[in-house]
Amino acid sequence: HQNPTYIITYLIELAQIWSKFYAENKVLDIENPELSQARLFLAQRVLHNLEQGLKILGINIPKQM
Repeated sequence: HQNPTYIITYLIELAQIWSKFYAENKVLDIENPELSQARLFLAQRVLHNLEQGLKILGINIPKQM
């Protein structure tokens, strides 16, 4: 058997860190398009990692909520 604990822990910690970052920072900032682009890229990578981790665990996620 493979223990999914490490993947689950990683996904939970990633989601918590992203949630805190998102609450404290604007992702889209009209005054600074370069910063917006970097933060949007970061958001896309976080989503990709969460999706892939859930896929590994066999968990389907809805396309929208």
